[in-house]
Amino acid sequence: MMRGTVAHRPWAATLAAIGIGGRSGQLTLRAGGKIYRVAFSHGIVIGASSPIAADSVSRIALAHHMVSPVQVQAITRSLGRAKADDVDRFAEATGLVAAQVQLLKRRVLIERTARTFDVEQGDYTVDDRIGIPVLLGVEVDVRAAIYVGTRKHLSQERLGVDLRQLGSRFQLRPEGQTDLPRFEFGEAEQPVIEALRGGTTLPELEAAHRELDPRMTLAVMVSLAACDAIVHVELTSRVPTPQEASLTRAPTPREPTVTRVPTPRDPTMSCVPMLIREDAEIVPQRSRPVTRRPPTLPRAMTYRAVTDPFLEAQATSQRPSPLSFAQVKRLIASRAALLGKGVDHFEFLGIPFNASIQQVRAAYLELARYLHPDRLKELGFVDTHHDARSVFAQVVIAHTVLTDPARRAEYLAALHASLR
Repeated sequence: MMRGTVAHRPWAATLAAIGIGGRSGQLTLRAGGKIYRVAFSHGIVIGASSPIAADSVSRIALAHHMVSPVQVQAITRSLGRAKADDVDRFAEATGLVAAQVQLLKRRVLIERTARTFDVEQGDYTVDDRIGIPVLLGVEVDVRAAIYVGTRKHLSQERLGVDLRQLGSRFQLRPEGQTDLPRFEFGEAEQPVIEALRGGTTLPELEAAHRELDPRMTLAVMVSLAACDAIVHVELTSRVPTPQEASLTRAPTPREPTVTRVPTPRDPTMSCVPMLIREDAEIVPQRSRPVTRRPPTLPRAMTYRAVTDPFLEAQATSQRPSPLSFAQVKRLIASRAALLGKGVDHFEFLGIPFNASIQQVRAAYLELARYLHPDRLKELGFVDTHHDARSVFAQVVIAHTVLTDPARRAEYLAALHASLR
């Protein structure tokens, strides 16, 4: 009836084509000498087998706290490993009530079907005959198994690759609303669902909900997109140009100085702090009025830096010495404060609005030099409140969005819309 390879397209889309397509028959997946089988009846999962020991009935019951380790050992000794893997015999031996038996059957079908997502290279066939035992009295929608599979068995990198194959900006389909319960999402997934109702991209979700697990967010989007519950939509908003007055922002109290335009004496546009004389005029980058430093400041200098104004440095094309423990700690604290204020990616990196990709990369490299986990480990910095991790993650997100032409265009369009 059907055959192919796992790598041909996202595995979630393949399972969705079988289940949502209403097919009946048996999926057989072969990879590295191991065989996985899933039985369908009009698209509903009714049977599944897995060669992985963790997918045995006893191990699944143990993982969901239905039995104790002592019970599992006793049942395996009395029934034998093969008979103990029969749900009905296992349930009878452990004395599970009817509701627990139904739950155990559902978990067995879901976990074994989800295990197929572990396979990265393999061949599959779909035949019209079912050759494995089926579990009577219980039916599992393939959407629930798809979400568990993507959530538990796909790496974040593979999830990202699968999502890019399915699209970039998604919106929940009106008819997809009725299908949401079939995925068996919990409370943790609701922020992602809400964002998809109005249309969103992965970078927008990551920027708006930094508290969400990135893998969970990706798994929800991949599962919904593969099952056609969300649709890929094209961005119709026009990308703003530098000449548009609506993009200019007034300076805020947190912006006492503005990055000046490089002169021929500036050896580089790197993020090394630069000294500026007190009487020097500051040329605006974002259509800001020309300002001077207030004469009341105790020191006749100001800094141009992506790190922070507390850093002392000389105008040079060479990179400064690594920051001390105290300086890195203050850097993390200042960037963590910006996180709570919801600044845009440019301001968070400390670069002019709509800065070039080269400036974005330079800012990223400078911050990563001080905030990378390996550097913090060398300094003996203990990230008790996870501020350093959150700051570095946002640095990576900002760099990813602003250096990718497509994502950058979407982000700038969203900023433009928010300024109207």
